[in-house]
Amino acid sequence: MKNFIIAFFSFLVLDFVWLGLVVKKFNMEMLAEIGRFKDGQFDLLYVPAIATYVLMAAAIAIFVVPKIAGPDDWLNVVIYGGLMGVVVFGIFDLTNLAILKNYPMLFAVVDMAWGTFAFIAVSAIVKKFGV
Repeated sequence: MKNFIIAFFSFLVLDFVWLGLVVKKFNMEMLAEIGRFKDGQFDLLYVPAIATYVLMAAAIAIFVVPKIAGPDDWLNVVIYGGLMGVVVFGIFDLTNLAILKNYPMLFAVVDMAWGTFAFIAVSAIVKKFGV
């Protein structure tokens, strides 16, 4: 449970910084045709957003932590955290590219790179403070 909680809050903090500060303008431009907006801001639905963080934290706790539990498993943090990130974000972005009319390719590439990095970073945080 400790690993799950660390992963959950780590994803929240990282995404808050990434989405709210770093790529906010980029996301608004890229998703202008398909985004949920209100008063020039994303109009976030909180229940599905929190459920997303729960699922990502569970993915770390269930699938990545067993691969990074050893004391010298930092390479596995990058390998398994990164693989989980590219799989999760790849499924999301590639599905959107396949079924949505105006889903931007550039957004998908940036989002998949972010997801890969985020999963590596959260895996490293969990390894440092959990496991």
